[in-house]
Amino acid sequence: MMKGKIYLFLFCITLFLLPVCSRGNISAQMDSARISFLHMSLEELLNQEVVSVSKIKEKSSDAPASIYLISEEQIRTRGYTSLEEVLEDVPEIEIQKKASVEYSNYFTIRGIDGSEKFIVMMDGMRINSPTGTPLAIVNNYPISNAKQVEIILGPASALYGVDAFTGVINIITKKGSDGNGVTLSGSYGNFNTTNNSFMVGVGDEEISFMLTGNFYYSDEPDFPEIYKDEYSWYNERYKTNGEMLASPWDNSVVTLPVEDYETPTTSYALHAKLNIKSFEVGYFRNFESHSSSFSTLPEFTVYSKESSFKFMVESFYSSYEYESRNQKWKLLTILSHSRDEVDPRSLYQNTYTSYAKGYKYAFNRSLKIEEQATYLFSEGNSLIVGVSYEDITALAKTGDMPFAFDKDLAADFQNIYYLGTNVMDQDGNDLTISQDFYYLQYQNLGAYLQWRTLLLEKLSLTLGGRADFNSRYRSSVNPRAGLVYSPTDKLKIKVLYGRAYLSPSPYRQYQHYGSFQTVNDPASGGITGLRSDFWRLPSENLEPQRIRTYETGFSYIFLSNLILSVNGFYNDMDNILSSESFTGQAFKGIPVNIIERPDNKGNAISYGGTARINVKKSWSSFTLNSFLAYTYTGGEIEGRQIPFSAKNTIKSVVDFNYRRVSAAARFIYRSKSYHRSLTDNSGNLLYSDPYGIINLSARYTLVDKQKFETGIFVKINNLLNSKYYNVPVGGAESIRMAPQDPIRFLLGVQMKFL
Repeated sequence: MMKGKIYLFLFCITLFLLPVCSRGNISAQMDSARISFLHMSLEELLNQEVVSVSKIKEKSSDAPASIYLISEEQIRTRGYTSLEEVLEDVPEIEIQKKASVEYSNYFTIRGIDGSEKFIVMMDGMRINSPTGTPLAIVNNYPISNAKQVEIILGPASALYGVDAFTGVINIITKKGSDGNGVTLSGSYGNFNTTNNSFMVGVGDEEISFMLTGNFYYSDEPDFPEIYKDEYSWYNERYKTNGEMLASPWDNSVVTLPVEDYETPTTSYALHAKLNIKSFEVGYFRNFESHSSSFSTLPEFTVYSKESSFKFMVESFYSSYEYESRNQKWKLLTILSHSRDEVDPRSLYQNTYTSYAKGYKYAFNRSLKIEEQATYLFSEGNSLIVGVSYEDITALAKTGDMPFAFDKDLAADFQNIYYLGTNVMDQDGNDLTISQDFYYLQYQNLGAYLQWRTLLLEKLSLTLGGRADFNSRYRSSVNPRAGLVYSPTDKLKIKVLYGRAYLSPSPYRQYQHYGSFQTVNDPASGGITGLRSDFWRLPSENLEPQRIRTYETGFSYIFLSNLILSVNGFYNDMDNILSSESFTGQAFKGIPVNIIERPDNKGNAISYGGTARINVKKSWSSFTLNSFLAYTYTGGEIEGRQIPFSAKNTIKSVVDFNYRRVSAAARFIYRSKSYHRSLTDNSGNLLYSDPYGIINLSARYTLVDKQKFETGIFVKINNLLNSKYYNVPVGGAESIRMAPQDPIRFLLGVQMKFL
């Protein structure tokens, strides 16, 4: 309770101090982009420029891909503060929230599940794990300084290489000259939730600098109070006397010290960008921490504040673009360094650690150089050629460790052992087993080419491909092709083909976890040896997963204020990564009941499409912008329904602007989604029930002057306070369906001064 008072106090102080900041003498510059956007027709919006599809500027309607473009004004009106909120409203993307102990949210795109199967970029530079480690995408990817967010669905390895399996997301940020001035935002809501950001921009077209930061904290809802049936074990057994079950395979009861239920989340992000003519330097860093007990059955995990999974992502890059005097050709040189790290304070306290504190650590580092040449033969005819070299160093996620890893000391000197083994048997023999660590260093050389031409006046063809040569796994070649036909100015037809691959990341290939327990002599009670119920172990021979996608679609503009678009897709995947279980085996010479290893096993298909209607209308000071989308997704993997994907999804957003007021209502309906492997007593896959939720946001501008603007805003998620569930990611230890947040609200203020 004291913590909540502190956050409320800081929020009030922010409200008080913000007007004082407006006295600063900062260059006055009116931002007319918002007014321009509000009065654009849908036809004009459809022709907004994008860069992520082909690595050159082009109209979104002409881009050879399925693309969703979220503008700065839509971000403002709909109350988006993070990338997670943007993606939640995009058709063909499904998020299972609070579904994973490691990465919290779990993403599915067009029926293909996996939070590591798409690339997240900022200004064209990758800002998720460079090795494809799945990490959380929640409040740690703020978009307060975004000019637009480009979401490309479908394989993109032909340009972006490894891991561009299901899509590419590019956050295009403002330069200092775009956002000259200072913008501050602070908000506070239930569950002691606070979300605060700042943005400072200075400069002109010659030289500019932008600095953006964000901080988020929440105590999170008290689920044992809200979902009493699902948390009955916690309320009736653990909370009263500390009782837990030994494991999903051993129903014996163990007794632990009782700890308070605490599952806080924390995140922050910092982004800086310096532009000097054609030279750009950028830096991005984020941090996220959440409970490592979410989505686990209460009888198998401890919901303590200390039990949390923490990670950091950091990226630094410099780029220089040279353009010839005749503007026919360009050279782009990029040098980047990126890394992600599992914080050594991360730990689990659950059945797999035998309820001891099991610490984790991992890191991935990448140094990459890329050279790209673009030549424009004529309007609509271009050639792109590029080559990249990447050097990667990684430590795969460790097993559960008895204490935090010391990053400044080599693993061999830290005496790290597997949990449960630091004991002596009754004959005085030391049973300690030293832990294995998997360090990797490998390189990737990639070369790509893309040719764009006008076959006819209204028919364009894009052909391209990329070859990657990797020192760790076999090489890969991935082509793409796209036809865009415009029989009239109102009608666009696209026919697309693409292929992509997903590398076996160090995380997927080498992570291992489990623990050992002692075997005691029934007569003497002395220790006679070790045993284990479960171990997840590495697999040395994994290969890249592959996908081939066929897609077609069209869009038609009615009366410049209504667009109907329909698309269909078919994905064919092989080398699908799954887990294979073995019984009656041993690890380190110790018998283990169940051993699980990853394996490239089987094929999968997914298919479906989306029908979408966009309406935008302006009347003097009033502007209405809305869409309604229905998505069908089907498919199968190994003869079963594809997991984590609803067959029927409806998404709709209605937003409006009227003078100083803007508001948006967002609606999401999902039919049932299936688990990957958990079944009921009849052998049928478990699934989440259908549900619908409504999210609201509203903003009122209190002051709108030349040098100063201030407004208040409110956000309400799950307006009807519905109880609903998402599908968890884990196995036998998982809660059968992951409970979701009740109604959540934030009240805040934002001020901008020039």
